[in-house]
Amino acid sequence: MSSKIHLQPARAQDLPNIADLAAQAMLEDELCAWLCPQRHEHFADFRYAFLRRLKMRFVAPGYVMMVAVEQLDEDPHGRIFVERKLLDIENGYLSWVYPDRSVDPHRLEHYKTASAAVDCFPFSAFPELWYLGHLAVDPKHQRRGIGRQLVEWGLQQARQEEVCVGLEASIKGTGLYEKLGFHTINTKDLTPEIAIQAMVQESPRSWLSAPRPDLANTCGYFNHSIFYVAIAH
Repeated sequence: MSSKIHLQPARAQDLPNIADLAAQAMLEDELCAWLCPQRHEHFADFRYAFLRRLKMRFVAPGYVMMVAVEQLDEDPHGRIFVERKLLDIENGYLSWVYPDRSVDPHRLEHYKTASAAVDCFPFSAFPELWYLGHLAVDPKHQRRGIGRQLVEWGLQQARQEEVCVGLEASIKGTGLYEKLGFHTINTKDLTPEIAIQAMVQESPRSWLSAPRPDLANTCGYFNHSIFYVAIAH
């Protein structure tokens, strides 16, 4: 009998474990496989790239990082004491001194150029939304509904604020999102073999057709970016 899964905000001490499972979960992802052909030979580099991005997003305004656990933690006071500016310096220094050996630099440059030229997700059309930045589930705990539970948490936040939820997914990864009511609004080819799809689950038509409120003094109440990661002990 499977144990109950609980959702809770990620803590600073969770980040290394999240990086471990994210790297394992994304090891055979088609985009990661194309960008990082040496990920098996240099798995430590591949995994550390996730950890660096996690650190940056953990302290970035607007990001919400949730984890799924089998036992609620009794210590809710974990937090990070690193300023964003210091992380920027660390990230630039480590990228120069210890480059990621799992990455193909030519493919990475192509990806950056293609991504900068045209956004797949039309953010300008959805100025108020929750955006799912990343979803990863430990391979040992997949097919237990954990990914669905995490996405549904984000959908609930969006419903409370009466805004849309958007994301970008690989062609192979659209199944879960379609079951949850997302539909494709744009497709972008990154390579002849790899494409990503922009998907959205829209808020009620009554909200979409209603006059938009004045957001000048809302302190970023909308435009949340979600970085979902699932971790199970």
